[in-house]
Amino acid sequence: LKEKMSAGVTFDLVFLDIMMPGISGIEAARQIRDLRYSGPLLAFSAEASSAFKKGAREAGIDHYFVKTSFNRKLAGALLLQFCGHDGGALN
Repeated sequence: LKEKMSAGVTFDLVFLDIMMPGISGIEAARQIRDLRYSGPLLAFSAEASSAFKKGAREAGIDHYFVKTSFNRKLAGALLLQFCGHDGGALN
């Protein structure tokens, strides 16, 4: 991402898995925000605790999805971000 942004590539959103090998999605989010990326960061994980979600928000993650409700909530967040509505029945 750093190389792409340095080359002038822009991103509409960045999608992260919290439990990635080598670096956590939370640490990746911090690094992405340090690069001054201001777009939405979306993340998903099997971890559903409120403390974990709070840490994700503090790292700059805008939307956090628990894998069990991932499809419906993700669709709603994407519709809201790019279409200005959440799809109504999706949430």
